[in-house]
Amino acid sequence: MEMVRLKLGFSCGIDIGAVGSKGGLSLGWKGNSLVLLRSYSSFHIDDDITDCDYGVTWRLIGFYGNLMESLRSISWDLLCHIHSNNLGPWLVVGDFNEITISLEKRGGRLRSENQMAKFQNALKACGLVDLGFSGIWFTWERGRFQATNIHHCPILIDTIGKSLSRENFGGHRFKFEASWYLDQSFGESGPCDNAVVKLAKAAQFFRLWNRSRSQELKRQRMRLEERLTYLQAQDPNDDILEEIMEVQLGLNLEADKDEIFWQQRARVNWLKHGDKNTSFFYRTALSHHYRNRIVGFKNEEGGWVSN
Repeated sequence: MEMVRLKLGFSCGIDIGAVGSKGGLSLGWKGNSLVLLRSYSSFHIDDDITDCDYGVTWRLIGFYGNLMESLRSISWDLLCHIHSNNLGPWLVVGDFNEITISLEKRGGRLRSENQMAKFQNALKACGLVDLGFSGIWFTWERGRFQATNIHHCPILIDTIGKSLSRENFGGHRFKFEASWYLDQSFGESGPCDNAVVKLAKAAQFFRLWNRSRSQELKRQRMRLEERLTYLQAQDPNDDILEEIMEVQLGLNLEADKDEIFWQQRARVNWLKHGDKNTSFFYRTALSHHYRNRIVGFKNEEGGWVSN
């Protein structure tokens, strides 16, 4: 945990090792005056955060719920104990390994109503409220990022306010495009600081980069199509055939980018709307119906029979 924290650029911190392959907590920060550690265990890190810019001190709890259902009540007792000596504003983040309602989980074994009720009671006793979120519904999904073998999505908490993000990014939430990975210029130039600085700069950098490449991609595809048309009109020889293959590979790559682009948007739509009774669901179901519909047959004489 310490090695990961240092690679992220946090020189100060506290690291709690995992038990086997499970658990493990780490809190990293810069500047000795920012964080005052109160207590820690294998399931929590409790500290005070001093916001020097606004002159405010608030409490941050990094929390990890027990993986064993039979021992999860001990986690809620710990949370209530931490709350018992709290006087100011506080924020609890982490992985509770529990949900409050069934809609917060999709697939797998159904969660016990009793387990969820205990979690709800603990949150109520501590006066905790859900802050809400924007983005994808689930922070964990099996096989989400197969290429990197990562299954968890990070959570960014804005303690300053939406006005800052609108000021920096024009009021639009940044969304990473998976098709960017297929572009040769992706990663050739860009933020080269440590991971924390990269995250701060990446959204703005990729927006500008994507804006500059969008028109170039259209021109590139037109050039490839025109070149392919020209080559196919020439007398075939080894050089012509080799160049035709290269141009076709370039067009296939552009087609792959488009496919990934629209697959990602279809994925976003399903995450947002799912099987809910919406116009999106009916349009999608209707398109599947027409796509799988047989509208006619060709008989032995080559004629088309439609009824």
